[in-house]
Amino acid sequence: MYKFKDSTPDWLYHPANLDDNLLPQIQKELKKFFLSNKNQSLVPMTSTYIEYYDIKTCPTLIQQLEQWDLYTKFWGLAFISVDSTKIFPPHVDADVDCALNIPVFKCEGTYTVWYDGVITDNELPDYAKGIKIAEISRIADPKTVKEIGRCDSSVPHWLNINVLHRPETTHDRFRVAASLRFNPEPLNEKRELWPHLIKQ
Repeated sequence: MYKFKDSTPDWLYHPANLDDNLLPQIQKELKKFFLSNKNQSLVPMTSTYIEYYDIKTCPTLIQQLEQWDLYTKFWGLAFISVDSTKIFPPHVDADVDCALNIPVFKCEGTYTVWYDGVITDNELPDYAKGIKIAEISRIADPKTVKEIGRCDSSVPHWLNINVLHRPETTHDRFRVAASLRFNPEPLNEKRELWPHLIKQ
């Protein structure tokens, strides 16, 4: 399995131990955040990555992060939109190794899919970048990769984002997921996720 960095974990995903009673309100806050900010961030309604660094308008999300001892480690919130007519290629994010993904809009019938393959020295297509930081991501040729795993994007998951992966959708509706990044990351010395973050 291709891993972008020596630090990249061996696992692909874990279901997030997110409080089921808090999830509907967290999603409501994230929807409002996305809709109130999308016109300020050069985001077309297409397969795009954008990122924010202040989540003070999402108090329930903050409450969940505090329960996990993660709020002080919060680094960024990305919104990853997918339009089925524009391919989001297999890629590695190339910065942090893991992310917490939470479904926001129409994530039923959509997946995060992981691949083994050979990375190319190419950036994401322009329509998928959204903001400058996304330029550090590197992609693989979709014709040369082999699927090695997938998880349901309608359920919150912790994802390994430095193994080749991409969002996949089975419908023609606009889909948005939130993706949270942390620094330092909630990984132990063996690059395993903190156990209390994983839903059993």
